[in-house]
Amino acid sequence: MDNLSENRSVRAVESDSDMQVFLITSWKRNEPPRNGSDLRLLCLEQACMSSDRIDTQVVDHFPYAANGGRASELAARWGWLFFPNSRFAAKVAAAQRDSDVVVLHRLGAAWASAPSDLAKCIVDVDDIPSQICEQGLCRGPRILAPLKWLRFCWVRQAEKQSLKRFGAVLVCSEDDARYLGLDNVHVVHNAFPREAIVSDDSTAIEPSDLLFVGELAYKPNEQGLRWFIEHVFPKIRRKRPGTTLRVVGRVPAKIPDAWDWRFADGVEFVGSVPSIPPYLDSTTLSICPLLEGRGTRIKILESLALKRCVVSTTIGAYGLALGKDSGVCRADAIEDFAECCDRLLSDPETRIRAAEQGQRIVRELYSPESAMRSFLSVVKTVGRNREALQ
Repeated sequence: MDNLSENRSVRAVESDSDMQVFLITSWKRNEPPRNGSDLRLLCLEQACMSSDRIDTQVVDHFPYAANGGRASELAARWGWLFFPNSRFAAKVAAAQRDSDVVVLHRLGAAWASAPSDLAKCIVDVDDIPSQICEQGLCRGPRILAPLKWLRFCWVRQAEKQSLKRFGAVLVCSEDDARYLGLDNVHVVHNAFPREAIVSDDSTAIEPSDLLFVGELAYKPNEQGLRWFIEHVFPKIRRKRPGTTLRVVGRVPAKIPDAWDWRFADGVEFVGSVPSIPPYLDSTTLSICPLLEGRGTRIKILESLALKRCVVSTTIGAYGLALGKDSGVCRADAIEDFAECCDRLLSDPETRIRAAEQGQRIVRELYSPESAMRSFLSVVKTVGRNREALQ
């Protein structure tokens, strides 16, 4: 499981640099970004590289890499709670000696490495472990509920005790910052690819057309889509018989037979596509009916960047500073979700006005430039605080 790539310098060392930063990521940098976490890491890396006063080294880490199978998956998710990784710890120890600031991605990396000088370390939490535990409390056999509750309490206490000792903690949203409730927490919003932020002057929108975008191999996406098609979509079609739903996103090599929702009336199953924007251009409304999961939904930001409103569950739009006046209508009940879709499909003036406001907010708050500025500010603050302590 100790699959650690060679350290690779991403910026030539300059004699007039003010700060040495060591960025430890969990993204295989020889592969394209696959999800919001990969895009976030790419943005943090570019932030350091963009500064003339910062020298940066980047290393990919997989202290508990999932190589396939349930046991490997569990080790990748929870291994950091039980034992450190000596090889990875040695790499981080060397980074601490040679750098002014060390940036670790996810709490698991910090626990696996057990860094000695936490005041110079920044941990980018990304997904909060106790939130993952909390979502699992109501799933599975009821007889296991007490054990799940004990696990949640233990992880919650362990992460708070650990995080408060770092020089800084990065989270994706104000909601995450409030959840942790620590003084050293800083918000660095997720961003998404620059090519998604385009000027879309074409308003030739086909009415009564919904779009779902998401990687369907990710279980919460498939579960949420099934819920929508089986319970919400029929109610919409009773009011608007011509409504269609397109489903776009990466699918497994072999599509499971259980995905019978593909054959429901009005559903157009497209699957994997080379580019999402053309499908957003041809739709009226995006949906994000997730029932579980955490993190910023990049697909919501991408929809708004192309001036398409989104109807989402509260969990689906978690952490986004966007409301119904800025293109994101939240609804959790079946009737409410159907009503939101019907209202936006029926009122193009309101829909377009909200989408334009959402596009402005996305460009200002969720752009790569905004995330890079926020991250660099935290890096420089930790560096200055560290110097003051010496």
